[in-house]
Amino acid sequence: VLTRELQIHEIDRIEEIQRQEEIHSQYKLKDGILTVVEYTDHVKAFDKGELIDILYRQKKIKSEGGLVIGAFDGGKIVGVVSIESKRRGFEFKYCKMDILYVSYGYRQLGIGRKLVDLGKKAAKNF
Repeated sequence: VLTRELQIHEIDRIEEIQRQEEIHSQYKLKDGILTVVEYTDHVKAFDKGELIDILYRQKKIKSEGGLVIGAFDGGKIVGVVSIESKRRGFEFKYCKMDILYVSYGYRQLGIGRKLVDLGKKAAKNF
């Protein structure tokens, strides 16, 4: 699996990533306290509305100088991470990772870790 920066015209390829996952818990805010509660769901694919929002945000990140990195198995996109170039935090030492997805059949192979490491490296250069 090779990684490289996605060009803005390639952002729509994120849709090709196999998004499916099993969800076993979720965060709930109750009385001002964030807690983890049991919750079961099976996500089969990107929700269409969510996907439209994700693609819009990635194009915006690229146009504002951020980075979107794809992981490829041959010509097939199997993962993606994006990092905003805007610095955040009290001392402006942090950048936001917007998304991290790895296709279902490619998980537990170190691809997500590699993408996170590349995102961290990129953030240090913003």
